[in-house]
Amino acid sequence: MSRASAADAGSATVWVVGFGLIVILAATTGVATGAAVIARHRTEAIADLTALAAAGRIGLAADSCGVAGRIAAENGANLTECVVRLDPSGRSGSATITLARQVRLPVAGTRMVMARASGERLP
Repeated sequence: MSRASAADAGSATVWVVGFGLIVILAATTGVATGAAVIARHRTEAIADLTALAAAGRIGLAADSCGVAGRIAAENGANLTECVVRLDPSGRSGSATITLARQVRLPVAGTRMVMARASGERLP
């Protein structure tokens, strides 16, 4: 074995370990990003459902925000804001809600996800 080839002995191991670490880092980043996107989409879906439930009560009862709070709680979220705007007849209007949901993300830990949605009831 020549002196130059003896100096290169074991360099492939270093390259394989380095490449393996890059692959693991990329996979971890992908999983964490995917989990965050899914958490945001689920929270937005809960907000949409909650806003539609609140808007559906307009003109029927005065408890639109109460219904929205119950729907949010049943889906693991907290209603942080509920604004109901009625038209002059009181039979139609809109509901805008904001909610917060705690989610557990890989690597990042527990985070708060916020979402806002609006729903309308037409006459």
